[in-house]
Amino acid sequence: MMKSFRTVAIVVFFAAPILVVVNANPSSEILVADLGVRSVKAASTVTNSKSTGAAYKSVLIRGVPHVRQKPDFCGEACAASWLKKLGRSADQDFVFDQSRLDPVLARGCFTKELATALRRIGFEIGPVWHKVAVSQHDEQIEKQWRTLHRDLSAGVPSIICMHYDDRPNTTEHFRLILGYDSKTDEVIYHEPAEDHGAYRRMKRTMLIKLWPLKYAAKEWQIVRMPLVHRRIARTEKSKTFTAADYAQHIMQLKKNPQQFILNHDSIPFRRDRRRVTGSRQTAVRGDSSLGGRAAERRFL
Repeated sequence: MMKSFRTVAIVVFFAAPILVVVNANPSSEILVADLGVRSVKAASTVTNSKSTGAAYKSVLIRGVPHVRQKPDFCGEACAASWLKKLGRSADQDFVFDQSRLDPVLARGCFTKELATALRRIGFEIGPVWHKVAVSQHDEQIEKQWRTLHRDLSAGVPSIICMHYDDRPNTTEHFRLILGYDSKTDEVIYHEPAEDHGAYRRMKRTMLIKLWPLKYAAKEWQIVRMPLVHRRIARTEKSKTFTAADYAQHIMQLKKNPQQFILNHDSIPFRRDRRRVTGSRQTAVRGDSSLGGRAAERRFL
């Protein structure tokens, strides 16, 4: 895309860089790099209303454990990572179970269901879907990024739904956003889909490219769930066979139907036994109900 430039004289006085550690949240450590800009007497270069990133300070929420997702549990793993940071023992299975998603569907949480789980756990995530007019997408996506960055500075990470990469027909994917580096203009995040995925980096321009979900010609969608917490419900690792285990089992059954034999004695309740055994044919041939809008199919 061609860029038009309008340059205005700048007079800026710089002080020596300052490194500041802020404990804005008692459970989070935030690292902020102050660029030391003391005075700006005129407007800087304007490039089609797009921010260059220089206006945003570096910030990093440190010490967040990385949780490697189970198949299709990327959102659940992101939530589990932050729960561990808060000192809770809950795992990604617990997060899935809070969504009350029917495990026979053999998938992880979509956006709506993950939002339900987060609210039930005790997070105040606010509005999840944000409309973006294509005619004003630069300004409106920048506004969403600005809000996300402000939350990071207050010690609040966000789970966002975005495209996995920029290849054609890529899947949608949840990632946990934990920081921003102003020197390199990079976003810092946990990648749940890979081992050693803690504190990965991508250019902010790439995040801006992958973040909007383009379901309509004139209006896109931005999905973000800030993990604000006031009172977290009691959480613990599951000690019995739960809905999450059923969902994972049926996912594996769909991939390799000949390798799995359902053990009826391991299913503790008659009602659940009927649900799981009755779902075998659906699981093997593929459930057409998993179709629909790409927004709701997301993920690895």
